[in-house]
Amino acid sequence: MAGQTKEIALGLASIALPLHQPVHIAKSAATIDQLSDGRLIMGVASGDRPTEYPAMNIDFEKRSELFRDAFDYIRKAQDDFPVLKDKHFGELNGSCCK
Repeated sequence: MAGQTKEIALGLASIALPLHQPVHIAKSAATIDQLSDGRLIMGVASGDRPTEYPAMNIDFEKRSELFRDAFDYIRKAQDDFPVLKDKHFGELNGSCCK
């Protein structure tokens, strides 16, 4: 869609951050945002379906903490040469690019 349109915003209603690796979200979002010339609108959420968490081997009661950590991780991953270490999501050593 990004290649076929020039003015339409590309939106994602919501992604449950605790259920995904934030590096993958950051990379995918940055790619789509670049391909669409900054037209990506991405909603984020903590997730509200308790049955999804055990399927991913994640404690449902930790979703708030995981959401905050994932959100912070994604924001920091957008910095030039980010250095990140997170107890839930791993680390970046500063050699990653936007």
